[in-house]
Amino acid sequence: RRRGGKRGPLLELEVGKGSPVAGRTVEDAGLDALPGHSLVRIERGERSYGPVEGGEELSEGDILSYERVEHDRGESVPSMPSEPGLEVAPRPEDRATSPARDRATERHEVVVREGSGLVGKPLKELNLGERFGATVIGVRRGGKHVKKPLADLELHPGDVLVLETGRGFRHAFEETPEFFVTSEAGAAGERTAATERDREAPGPLGATIVLVAVVGIAAVGLAHIAVAGTIGAFAMVLLGYLTPGEAREAVDWSILVVIGGALGLGQAMESTGAAEWMGHGLVDALADQGPLWLLVGVYVSTVVLTEVITNNGAAALLFPVALSVAQSQG
Repeated sequence: RRRGGKRGPLLELEVGKGSPVAGRTVEDAGLDALPGHSLVRIERGERSYGPVEGGEELSEGDILSYERVEHDRGESVPSMPSEPGLEVAPRPEDRATSPARDRATERHEVVVREGSGLVGKPLKELNLGERFGATVIGVRRGGKHVKKPLADLELHPGDVLVLETGRGFRHAFEETPEFFVTSEAGAAGERTAATERDREAPGPLGATIVLVAVVGIAAVGLAHIAVAGTIGAFAMVLLGYLTPGEAREAVDWSILVVIGGALGLGQAMESTGAAEWMGHGLVDALADQGPLWLLVGVYVSTVVLTEVITNNGAAALLFPVALSVAQSQG
């Protein structure tokens, strides 16, 4: 069964009864890829496997689904492999019905989050099918389609995964800490909330005006930078550049808590004289070496502190100490 366009695999092959490829691995049978196309999943009974490892053993009745590689525009339809016992799979409505086959599917693109538990692990070890009911059918990194076998691909933050999922995936996993659900690929004429927003949002001029206004308000002293930034964030939502949900997800509350705590602790150090005491201690130890060594001392102290808390927290905590050192030098 051959299909075109971006919806679904371009070709599906079935391992026939008595086929010599049954019992052999995908790689050994040379079926891990066809010219310009890659194997994205294997359907076996009521289960679907993907991404497919080269060592996956084939069985009679397996349905192999191939999809055209986005970067390869050479062949729009691959040639049939020469192995006997491989047949073009029948249409879904002609196959034996099962919950897996009858279940409607969706296509989604998700972006791997920074700090996600998926980062640094090959796809074959992530069990995305069991955890999210999803099959990976493509990966983009840096705007380019990944060519290497997906099963062995280790994920990086920012990788875009193209998933085939069951209905309700977005609603079920929109709040997961593992990835952002960015878009849904539906039928022609269907438009997702993301594509609607892209079409209706103003151009870059609006965002530029908001940025300049935030900086200008803070620079002339009309409002504190935090207040100006909050107003700018609301403006971006009102103008349609972000949804309220996206704005909420963009806030890393753990970092805000650390920075807030560091600011409070820094203020306490300054009020109690602890910052001045630490600054004088640093000056006494390095003053004979010159101002450059004082700067190195502050820098090293900050670097050591960043191993314990965040960069922003370390800067907030050591700022009064650095200020005390600077004042002692005139």
